[in-house]
Amino acid sequence: MRKVLFFLFVSVITATTISAQQIAVVSANGTTATYESLDEALTEAVDGSVVYLPGGGFSVKNETKITKKLTILGVSHRADTDNADGATMINGNLNFEGGSDGSALMGGYLSGNVNIGTSETSVQNILVKYCNINSVYVKNSLCLGIVINQNYIRKSSTFGHSSATITNNIMGGSIYNVSNGTVKNNIIFNQMGSSSASSFTSNSIIANNIMIGFKAMDAFDCQVSRNMLANRFWGDECINLPEGTQWTDVFVNSSPGVSIQSDFHFKEAYQQYSDIGIYGGTGFNDEALAPVPRIVSKNIPQQTDTSGKLSINVQVKAK
Repeated sequence: MRKVLFFLFVSVITATTISAQQIAVVSANGTTATYESLDEALTEAVDGSVVYLPGGGFSVKNETKITKKLTILGVSHRADTDNADGATMINGNLNFEGGSDGSALMGGYLSGNVNIGTSETSVQNILVKYCNINSVYVKNSLCLGIVINQNYIRKSSTFGHSSATITNNIMGGSIYNVSNGTVKNNIIFNQMGSSSASSFTSNSIIANNIMIGFKAMDAFDCQVSRNMLANRFWGDECINLPEGTQWTDVFVNSSPGVSIQSDFHFKEAYQQYSDIGIYGGTGFNDEALAPVPRIVSKNIPQQTDTSGKLSINVQVKAK
């Protein structure tokens, strides 16, 4: 079955390569439609569809709401992969609202936020993975099964007192309002001027994170253990780096912060802490490649040859 689906997808992206930035939407029964507008693709897709976004730029209006189960797969948020069309770039916010339970977003750069639920409507089992996004906003505590894994999150995020699982992310600000959730193996920067890394987080597991530049950490009735900080203690088995230690001493390259230019592998002196940070736990996919085939090279002539044929040469690679 995997081979059948693979070749089906290859045929779709090969056939649509001639038209720039076409979006392939494959329904649960295998029916395929193509769109040039992301708004139209998200609106017209039926429940259970997979939305394949190639490399390139797309825009989404804020009034476009995702109200069905959709799996949205870009190629990567990184332009330095071997995808012929570069990164998948989305301008705007993605709003997962009532009816979108079980949806997923993977492999894209989002200029705005991922919004989950509304103040009146809960959404469950949303996965955000391998993305570069501004923030995550979960709107109420009944949004269950929210998983945020292996992303670059540029600013602070708030989780509506939901029981979210937040793991192996590089985060540029505080985590607010997680209740009975899990916050593990993240790198969390105080680049937004927040005083606390996990403010108003209650009854949650907060472990194996690296917290950079925070003066205080607020958590209520949480299991706090084995976090790494500089010149501060917090919870059990805290790794408190000695006074004077710089984060540039700890990591291969931490100076760009929440950027693909950073390299958060430990230097040799700190490799004993391999269970801490983004490479512990689930690990971290540096290339941020979604699990879909991608076009690594293509040659499409502008006109037919002397016999009237158009010779298309497309090379596809699976992750």
